[in-house]
Amino acid sequence: MKHFIITIAMLAAIGLATEPTFAQDIQQDTSDIIWQKFIWPIGCGDGKFSPDGKIIYAGVGEYSGSLSNKIIMLSAETGDSIGEFSGLHCGLGNDFELEISSLGNYIITKGYGSGFLWDCNQKTLIKNLSDTFGGIFSICISPNEEYILIGKADKNIIVYSPKEEREITKFHCGGSVLDLKFSHDGTKFAVCSYYYDNHTEQYRITLTLWETGTWKKLKDLFDREGDQLRVYDISFSYDDTKIAADFGIFNLLTGEYVYPDDGTWRPKYIAFFTNSDYAFCDYIWDDGDSYSFDLYKIPEKISIRKYKIRDGGIDCDVKTNRVFVNGWYWITMLKPTITSVPEEKIKEINLRIMEENNQLYVEITSLKSGLGTIEIYNLTGQKLYELDSVYLEEGKLRKKIEIQLPSGVYFCKLRKEGIEITEKFKIER
Repeated sequence: MKHFIITIAMLAAIGLATEPTFAQDIQQDTSDIIWQKFIWPIGCGDGKFSPDGKIIYAGVGEYSGSLSNKIIMLSAETGDSIGEFSGLHCGLGNDFELEISSLGNYIITKGYGSGFLWDCNQKTLIKNLSDTFGGIFSICISPNEEYILIGKADKNIIVYSPKEEREITKFHCGGSVLDLKFSHDGTKFAVCSYYYDNHTEQYRITLTLWETGTWKKLKDLFDREGDQLRVYDISFSYDDTKIAADFGIFNLLTGEYVYPDDGTWRPKYIAFFTNSDYAFCDYIWDDGDSYSFDLYKIPEKISIRKYKIRDGGIDCDVKTNRVFVNGWYWITMLKPTITSVPEEKIKEINLRIMEENNQLYVEITSLKSGLGTIEIYNLTGQKLYELDSVYLEEGKLRKKIEIQLPSGVYFCKLRKEGIEITEKFKIER
């Protein structure tokens, strides 16, 4: 994500109280744009949808080198300002990000070395976490609001309880933390970090997957040479089967690492669309005055839509499929049109997983007969079970899965004649 030095020195006088104008210089097909506003002289460093999709919580400030930033509330329907938080996020540098918890009670903001916790209901600052924990490289909050993870330069991650207002534990992750993020179901989190390899005399970038609660590492996803000064943002797809990090997209089920490419650049930032087969890839500007990002179809490895919009970050609302694009002086609301699987193919086959008397069953409803493959994966993408060449009769088929699984979250994948569907399920013993 691109970050901005954003301050509030002129917000009271100008801010969004002065109605921003619509940008006119976008020379492209704008059929996906719901609204777009030019908000000079302030910039939006980051913006996130509220859980109900009605509000955008935006971190804004004047792009002038001052050190204070502010959270305002925008109507998702119009982009108009409808409120603001009391208090400032004071952070050095041009690094300001915002994250709202899935339940909507907390917001965390992070800047260059600082991290702040906010009360979303009272619209007030709760705590400057950097006062307690010192310099903060990265920070994130769990979907159930039980944990805040604080990534440090000393290769430690602190687990903090916002409800109990105390440190729960601290663990070593092997590198200085560049970014960390919880999955949408909260059962795991990913950490991107770097370390210096004395043997090769190179900086190495790592991506690792960890289990929430035990704070144990589940899997090393990659370890490669990299630039420790570049921002390595992490995001999970909405079904938690893919992770975007570094320049690419890691598929947890297959282990494949896809590198989107627009022919000139690799993306420096990737944000998943609500349909997890699609992602927005934010490319480095191709001239001194414009930015662009693509809507990328992951299975086919092609870009299907290009947007010539000045952007700083992207957030999606899973309920409405709307996309908020924040940026330096511009804010935009999109509703992308995508070419998806034909409706009749979506309805052609359905998958359901159930457990009865400690026995796992898969129930498949198919409109056409044919051969299919059933696979079971764990959270790390390890294949635990495969049943090949299953004859799927027209109608409903109930199949026993001959495997005993311990408590945990799993994925069942069904492949049939060009159609692939994945269903997440949970086992509780």
